[in-house]
Amino acid sequence: MNIANVVIESRSPAIDKVFHYLIPDDLKLLVGQRVLVPFGRGNKVATGIIVGFTDTSEIDKLKEVIRQISERPVLSQPLIKLAKWMKKKYLCTFYTALKTVMPPGTAVRKTEWVTLINQQQVKAASQKAVIEMLNNTGGTADFGLLSDIPQARQAIGALAAKGIVKVEQDISQQVSQKAIRMVRLTPDFDMPDLPKQATRQAKMLEILNQIDTISVSDLVAFSGGSYATVNA
Repeated sequence: MNIANVVIESRSPAIDKVFHYLIPDDLKLLVGQRVLVPFGRGNKVATGIIVGFTDTSEIDKLKEVIRQISERPVLSQPLIKLAKWMKKKYLCTFYTALKTVMPPGTAVRKTEWVTLINQQQVKAASQKAVIEMLNNTGGTADFGLLSDIPQARQAIGALAAKGIVKVEQDISQQVSQKAIRMVRLTPDFDMPDLPKQATRQAKMLEILNQIDTISVSDLVAFSGGSYATVNA
């Protein structure tokens, strides 16, 4: 299968769908991995999560995956399955459901820096301030350092369009290592007759009945219950 099914990391309902991207020959991708992809008319670099693969697409000219952010998947196939169920059950976006089940310590870190590549005279005060700051920092500065300048983003964009500065970015992810408690139904489990007031327990059992295994923290988050409810 040479096409990746990707969910863009955005809560916007306008792009709540699975997008198809060609997989370059030099990339070996896995379900659950985070990837960088070109998105929209301007091919802005966006992060997405692979939720599956396919051999065919209704789109004639597909864009290619740029690269993977994480070597290991950040989501297992059972968690993706659970997110699909949650999307239908609670009418949320696919990414919102994926974000909810994503393990802690998997946030994407985006770093931007600006480099002065051509000394030119400019008139706008904000653009002058950016150039002055870059000259004072040896020609390169993290965007955070420049963000105190009024209208910094617009000024940097204008300078980049003139070929005066170059904007680069790095997107990375570091998954922290930690022990995670998992829970599943026993093979001989039969749904009990719960009292009406045991709504949290009923919701937990409903979720567990939909998926093979889930972390205790995810089960608590989805059901709105508590750790005490799990132990009960």
